[in-house]
Amino acid sequence: MRTKCEQVILSFLPLLRALVARELVENYNLKQMEAAKLLGVTQAAISQYLRGMRGKGKVNESLAELAKRIAAKLARGEINVEEDICSYCRSRRDAKS
Repeated sequence: MRTKCEQVILSFLPLLRALVARELVENYNLKQMEAAKLLGVTQAAISQYLRGMRGKGKVNESLAELAKRIAAKLARGEINVEEDICSYCRSRRDAKS
């Protein structure tokens, strides 16, 4: 049995990381290594996100906005984005109930 949070970890987080990685590299002009450090992943993972090898999935407008908001925070040096992610997941889960 998997909890809702486990399901998020397996599908949602890789997609969100891919969107945030793209945002950081393309719109904030960070190097892959810099984006990797901010996201807590390897440079190779960033490369795979950018090439579409990881983090595939359906992107809706609210998810794209979340990715932009998180990328902006990370680019400003804010490292606490957990509440943004949890809040988004809760709102999606509540909408499905």
